[in-house]
Amino acid sequence: MGKTKPGCLIPCLKPLEIGEPPTCMRLKEKLEGALTLLKNLLNEHKQDIQNLICSGNSDWALQLKRFKIYMPPSHGTVITAKHIDLNELINQCSNLRRMCDALKWFSENFKDAVVVVCHPTQTDNPKDNDLVLTNEGIWIHVEVTDTCGSAYKRKLKK
Repeated sequence: MGKTKPGCLIPCLKPLEIGEPPTCMRLKEKLEGALTLLKNLLNEHKQDIQNLICSGNSDWALQLKRFKIYMPPSHGTVITAKHIDLNELINQCSNLRRMCDALKWFSENFKDAVVVVCHPTQTDNPKDNDLVLTNEGIWIHVEVTDTCGSAYKRKLKK
């Protein structure tokens, strides 16, 4: 797999890492597995998070924002991060969900589309797209986001 930047939950996936054939559905299944793991990790920390909120500390929100979720060493998914801040984990889960939705849509509407590259949680190269597919000689470049406001507008301009 590609090199991971700090905070990047899942690195860029290329066809050989997705499996043959690198279809939208195959990649969606891998990402769904990652989402299930992340949901389970959040559930494991539910009590810690609730205790932090109810602690009475005046800086509970600051602590919650920086609350770290540690990844188990052998979780068997495409996730490579060792730990991630709770707020970043939530943001990246939202982006993963949107990526899975996009892959499902492409698998239903472009059945022969092949995934060329996929950046599930972070685009490593500003000149690249979150998802690149090819279908019958046509290249499809996709930006996937679950954000709004200025960050969303910047992505649209890209």
